[in-house]
Amino acid sequence: METHFLKKSGTAAIAIIFAVFLAAIHTYASQEELALFDQGYGYYLSYEPEKAVESFHVFLNEFPDSSAKDAALFWLGRSFVSLRRYEEAKQIFSKLKQEIPDSPFIMYAEKELETINTPDAGKETKTAIEKIDSEIQALRNEKARTDKILTQITEERDNLRFLLEEEKIKMRALEADASRFDGELKEILARLQTLRKDHENNNATVTTSQNQIDEPVAVLQEVTKEATAESDERVIPNDTVQGTEQEQRNQVEDPHKNEKAYPVIQQSSSHTLELIANEETWISVTIDDRESRERLLKPGARVKWTAKSGFSLRIGNAGGTKIIFNGQDIGPLGEKGKVVKLKLPSLKLSTSHKEPSKVL
Repeated sequence: METHFLKKSGTAAIAIIFAVFLAAIHTYASQEELALFDQGYGYYLSYEPEKAVESFHVFLNEFPDSSAKDAALFWLGRSFVSLRRYEEAKQIFSKLKQEIPDSPFIMYAEKELETINTPDAGKETKTAIEKIDSEIQALRNEKARTDKILTQITEERDNLRFLLEEEKIKMRALEADASRFDGELKEILARLQTLRKDHENNNATVTTSQNQIDEPVAVLQEVTKEATAESDERVIPNDTVQGTEQEQRNQVEDPHKNEKAYPVIQQSSSHTLELIANEETWISVTIDDRESRERLLKPGARVKWTAKSGFSLRIGNAGGTKIIFNGQDIGPLGEKGKVVKLKLPSLKLSTSHKEPSKVL
């Protein structure tokens, strides 16, 4: 505690003496002499002891008889201490004692020598100096980091300015495009308005023409309707037709006159025919144009035949019979009660309302 107090007191005393000394040398020293001394002392205060040593050496060489020689020697010694060059510091402090024994810096030079020559004190001084150097280095590192960040910020600012200028150029281009599009849109709207008026005028013309066409068409439809009604009156009902099956066959002038064409089913080497009765129906089948069979099928009954060339069929109830030929449903044959004739695989269908004779 006492040592720390003495150090602080000594530092304060040095500051006071040096302030008085500076006032004196500013009175008697030349401007060049003052500038060089202030430079060395400024380097020392800025924790740049290397530059301070160089400046004080130049000062002592150029102004060996200066009134500030003792101050220059003292701060040169302190600079060597900061650099841990203790032997050189001892030489400078000893030179100060020998050459200027009445200097006010003598007592402080002796304390510096005592500190350097005392192991513990020297160690403490070295530790303090190392700590100061470490802090100085940390400050320098922080300054370098700050400078780097500042450089990055400056670059980013410049980039942002460049991007901003680009965006301004794009914005001006977009505004020009928007203005052009606005003009084109107005032109399109004007054209649409003109087309709408033309369309309305055309609709009025078409309506007039359509009315002129509709009148004769309506007359023609009425005439056709009347002609159809007269034709229907001359149709003979099916229930008036009488006679045996043989007589009905004889009355048919052309057996294929009313035949209806169905899609041709793909032929194969042999064929299968299956009939399914959904209602009571009479059927007649001729197999390969040789074998003929007739049946009366009850609802739910099934019959199945096989042929090489095909079948000729006559069915008394087209709507109540389902035919599967070669595994394929050929679809509806006609309405209930209608007589149909067809040939498979060349599928042709003729219809009749005549009732077939039933086979017992």
